[in-house]
Amino acid sequence: MDFISIGISAFALIISFLSLVYRWKQLQLAKQTSAQAVKDAEEAKLAAQKSERIAQGNTELVLRQQIRESKRDCDNVIMRLTEYKDGDTKKDLTAHTKAFNSALERNVNTYEQACALYLDNKVDKSRFCKDFKSEIKNLVEDEALRDKFFQPHSSTYRAILKVYDEWENLEK
Repeated sequence: MDFISIGISAFALIISFLSLVYRWKQLQLAKQTSAQAVKDAEEAKLAAQKSERIAQGNTELVLRQQIRESKRDCDNVIMRLTEYKDGDTKKDLTAHTKAFNSALERNVNTYEQACALYLDNKVDKSRFCKDFKSEIKNLVEDEALRDKFFQPHSSTYRAILKVYDEWENLEK
């Protein structure tokens, strides 16, 4: 009977040892899998950041293009208006004046969209400030435009005014 007890105990000891080895191997495999998952997550995070920077860059390029086009539209209307005025002072300027006002409003709308993207952190703030600070300052401080677009309490161009205030109000 002692041999049977010793045999069963030895068999149980061998099974326990094999179970321990099996669990240790499972733990090693889990560590490897976990390490690979962490590495994959870090790579995915870097890829997402790169993708975000590319999207931000594309947004900034489109924004610059829209601003350039809206400025060009204003310039074209001004040129047509100047040519028209120089040709005959008796002609009616109403259509040209409406076209100019429309082009000017599209230009201000484009800056409003740009400033909204700035406020939403969709563009690089330091680059945006560098590229557009003087233009936005000129827009807001121009007396003719201020009266038409940038009245503090009634303006629909709140994003432009917020960005201007952020850059120009040194007390904040």
